[in-house]
Amino acid sequence: MIRRPGFRQGEFTWYEAYRRWYGGGVTDLVMRAAAKTGRPILFGLLLAACAASAAGQANTGGLGGVVRDESGAVLPGATIVATHVDTGFSVERVTDADGRFFMASLPIGAWEITAELPGFRRVVRTGVFLDIGRELDLPFELALGALSEEVTVTADAPLLQTNNAEISDVIAGHEVEQIPLNGRQFLQLAQLSDAVVIPPGGTRGAALQQAGPLPNIGGQRAGHNIYLLDGVKVTDELFNNLVINPSVDSIQEFKIQKSMYPPEFGGKASALINVATKAGTNQYHGSAFTFVRNERFDAHNYFAPRDEPVPPLDQGQFGGTVGGPIVRDRTFAFLSYEGQRSTRSLTKTFSVPSAAVRGGDFTGLGPICDPLTRDPATGACGSPFAGNRIPAGRIDPIAAAFLEQVPLPNASGEVQNLTSVERSESDVDQFSARLDHRVGASDQMFVRFSTFDAHDLQPFGTSVQQEALIPGFGRTLSTRTRNLAASYTRTIGTAMLNETRFGWMSVDGGQESLRRGVDFAQSTGLLGVTRDPRDVGYPQIDTAGLYSAMGDPTSFVFRRNEHFELYNNFLIDRGAHHLKFGGYWFHLRFRPENPDTARGRFRYTGRFSGNPFADFLLGYPVEARSGIGGRGSEDARTNWLHLYAQDDWRVNDDLTLNIGLRYEINQHMRDVDNRLSTIDVSVPGGRYVIASDAAGNISPAANELLPLIPIPWVTSAEAGWDRSLLRPSKTRFAPRLGFAWLADDDGSTVVRGGYGIFLNQWAYSVQTAFARNLPFFFLKQVDVPAGQFVPAWDTGSILAAEPTGSIGGSIMDYDFQVEYTQTWSGGVQTEIRPGTAFEMFYMGSYTIGADNSTVHNVPVPGPGSISGRRAIPQLAGIRAIRFDGKSIYHAVTFKTVRRLRNDLAFDVAYTLSQSKDDASSPGATAFESNLPQDVRNIFPGENALSSFDHRHQLVGSATYELPFQRNAGGWREGLLGHWRLNGIVTVQSGAPFTVNITDDRANIGAGPSQRPDMLRDPNLPRGERTVERWFDTGAFALQAPFSYGSAPRNPVFAPGYANVDMALAKNWPLDNGSRLEFRWEVFNVLNRANFDLPNRFFGSPNFGRIFSALNAREMQFGLRFVF
Repeated sequence: MIRRPGFRQGEFTWYEAYRRWYGGGVTDLVMRAAAKTGRPILFGLLLAACAASAAGQANTGGLGGVVRDESGAVLPGATIVATHVDTGFSVERVTDADGRFFMASLPIGAWEITAELPGFRRVVRTGVFLDIGRELDLPFELALGALSEEVTVTADAPLLQTNNAEISDVIAGHEVEQIPLNGRQFLQLAQLSDAVVIPPGGTRGAALQQAGPLPNIGGQRAGHNIYLLDGVKVTDELFNNLVINPSVDSIQEFKIQKSMYPPEFGGKASALINVATKAGTNQYHGSAFTFVRNERFDAHNYFAPRDEPVPPLDQGQFGGTVGGPIVRDRTFAFLSYEGQRSTRSLTKTFSVPSAAVRGGDFTGLGPICDPLTRDPATGACGSPFAGNRIPAGRIDPIAAAFLEQVPLPNASGEVQNLTSVERSESDVDQFSARLDHRVGASDQMFVRFSTFDAHDLQPFGTSVQQEALIPGFGRTLSTRTRNLAASYTRTIGTAMLNETRFGWMSVDGGQESLRRGVDFAQSTGLLGVTRDPRDVGYPQIDTAGLYSAMGDPTSFVFRRNEHFELYNNFLIDRGAHHLKFGGYWFHLRFRPENPDTARGRFRYTGRFSGNPFADFLLGYPVEARSGIGGRGSEDARTNWLHLYAQDDWRVNDDLTLNIGLRYEINQHMRDVDNRLSTIDVSVPGGRYVIASDAAGNISPAANELLPLIPIPWVTSAEAGWDRSLLRPSKTRFAPRLGFAWLADDDGSTVVRGGYGIFLNQWAYSVQTAFARNLPFFFLKQVDVPAGQFVPAWDTGSILAAEPTGSIGGSIMDYDFQVEYTQTWSGGVQTEIRPGTAFEMFYMGSYTIGADNSTVHNVPVPGPGSISGRRAIPQLAGIRAIRFDGKSIYHAVTFKTVRRLRNDLAFDVAYTLSQSKDDASSPGATAFESNLPQDVRNIFPGENALSSFDHRHQLVGSATYELPFQRNAGGWREGLLGHWRLNGIVTVQSGAPFTVNITDDRANIGAGPSQRPDMLRDPNLPRGERTVERWFDTGAFALQAPFSYGSAPRNPVFAPGYANVDMALAKNWPLDNGSRLEFRWEVFNVLNRANFDLPNRFFGSPNFGRIFSALNAREMQFGLRFVF
């Protein structure tokens, strides 16, 4: 029982007290459950857990201020009425004893604010625009007079952020619609903000990303961002990808909170990217649009032949929106649809074997040794093939059959001798429906349902991974997303507010091979690869860079994920203190599939014949790998519970403190059938640990492969482990402290700063390692020892032989550590003239416990058998996620913003930054493998600049409304008036990358990322860099056998990036406020060649050369009707 003024002790249960005090609502059922327990502590926890969104301002804002008279004295009892212009919704407050008022969780958009008190003139403020997640401070001064006397003030949108420490940017809906966005992907707006860089491609997560490229923000990884749409997550937890790309015409506002955002948000350690969609209003409104592209208006790519036409392009984007009242002032609806149909011809250049070498004729090339004649002890060649020709009878039938699928060159030579033009396709459909409803004077709600369907045909593989799959071995990629958001807000009196928010999302789709279902192994007798009809296809053939990789990719990722989430926030306005507390619950159903290397991968280096391709023709690989058993699939579950409390304390008129604490507990992923296993390398000789129930029962799915485990195994129950196979961690506190101080009397300068801890949940793709081990799956690896010069196995049988490297593994280290980032910032923002602000900020962060990769069971470099020198001889290298990764980031940003005045608006920012880490991703990217060279020397051996360290970055956007003939009337205004020019500028310096070797020089087996020796600085002066020689390739040399190279990680800088996009628009005003707009958009106006990464593999014939660039200048034409 509880006591409260007006309640008699014993009269109410906890549930009844909650009903009387807070008025019930959506959380009523939860409170009823708490009441049954009769436990106050449980009641409090449930109230906190069911209390995370209304005051949370995920897609709303707030208004507050102090009312004074002309002498500066505060005025208690003044009535403040705020009216939302579009919907007629109004909120009323009365100032307290200190003259303060506050209104929370208000819809974003235009407001009219009225302040009145008997004996004083009424003041009306118009033009007050409330941005997403922002609390405006609106002081009022009332003059003596009659209430019938009214003073109307048109407010300018405040430029300064005066009540919190966060570093953020807001882009309003009209700006979103006007800025030229290539592909109309809203996430490109994030790249207009300071401390935001375009990351290196190449991750498996980027390969599945179809809703726009993910940015690196504030020195954090791209997968560490939070993406919210109307306050609910639209992130696929497999790779932390954004999986909904709302139509630009449906976006009301876009906000990116880069640092020091309040503790009501968390779960990731980087930026919070929040999009609010448009809602219906009392006026019917909407748009219809079409945008088209064609190659006739585009320029040649830098590498495209100038004497040939630009490859065909046919792209159309179309759609529309409509919104309006269902019941005026009460119920509103808004609908949105956008579609895209794109067909683009892509040109790629490859190195493929000529007809002569396919037939075994190596005339004019280096001598080809008959491997069967080599001296087994010294490797000396006994006799080369006569005439440098391999006899037809010696050509491996598997190689001959495979080469039938590889196109012949269409140019001379053996390098870059195939230019192929293939058609890529991209179809996207997205739909959204939103309903807003006022239940009563104190209650409001909304529901939104969105769909996103995307399908891509990628003939050369995914460009973000810089894949170059030879013609005929491409991929398809699909994403199907469904998302539901619902929110219910209740105002309790004048000082309390509660909102409950619910989110649901399902996402499925992934990658498939164009050759899926072709059973090459069956037809050729290739042993040791998959027999599953869902995964059969062609193996991948690697000739150590002599030719382009041939065959299917080794990885095809698919997922069917679904999550549910519940937020609830509670706000108490105590005058100078705005108290918030609440919680968040998240449930994920996780169903990925990754039949890793199911078709097999074979590598040939020329060790036996002297030529890698000759080794392939003869059928003598030095390495073979295949995924055996299951499909690397999982059916797992996890639950999160996050709680927070926060106080925004207005100490005085000039100083606001933001004090908060967040607690997060994320349950480790558990498979419903316990189909997970790991390898415990902490015990001598190693052991397998198989997930089990508390009684030690393992999944029946383990029975088939269980006899193949070559070392002892135990159940998780026997080991005393949780069945997630990770050590639980419950110490997850994240305090945050910030301040905002008005430094001058006129309020034109604010100093802000803060410190906070942000916890990060890694993408669950790394956890899928547990699904790819015996007894459910295993990656079989066969390495030919470095000292073996005479082949013992051929391509067809090597994977069926007793493997020398034996069975590989893929794990996460059991000793789990929570990843967290300490973030600090400080700076000044000042309004240098009306409508123009300048700011300078420092941002820093230090991350501990990052999920980085390593390899266990690696021998010390040396001669002889690899497996015999391993700590666990029965196993090959064990790929592992470690939890000791570190990174540090420093940045200084300078920014100038001008609101639209005299027809001109602009936003320009420069960032000087440095980011260092020991790996920039848990997986490989185009810039580096993110695996250590020497696993025993990660610190400091791998510590270097991050592969997303862009030291200098300049971004800017501008709008200029041409003043000509605007009100001339007649044909002059119709032809020459109402033109607008928009532009975007992005410039950033190049990021560093790593030079690797492709051979196992240290004789330690596959896995570690070996590097050559570095003799001097490999970076050439700017004037000497060319696409034929981007860096000094002579600065690298092959190290001595059985040793690691001296080259550090990330010593070479890739090309930078510079781009200008522009849009010219003409508007024709029509009746009833509608208008017709014509748009001409040009991307890469200056037609600058933004080069991709050079070949970074030492020993490759193309080492240091660049063969591709981003798109040349492209044009787009659009027509848009707005009503």
